[in-house]
Amino acid sequence: MVLVRPCAPHLVAVRAEHLRWPIRTVALARHGDPARAESKLTDAHMRGPRWADPLKAWGDVLVKQGKRQEAFAKYDEALKYAPN
Repeated sequence: MVLVRPCAPHLVAVRAEHLRWPIRTVALARHGDPARAESKLTDAHMRGPRWADPLKAWGDVLVKQGKRQEAFAKYDEALKYAPN
């Protein structure tokens, strides 16, 4: 199934299984595999570079690692695509 968020029509269509990636990656980070979480978020960002959710989740993963400056950069980038 392919979905497009109605509130962000400029986004490319994403497959339904990709919508779960941010949640899964934050869980990976919480359970001791932040490198794998970052890898999956990088992949998600490459597939949908204008999709804010992976960027926000990436920021969350970085915060959990104590990398606040990098996290703020990801949050700022996510805000470009989902300002609300």
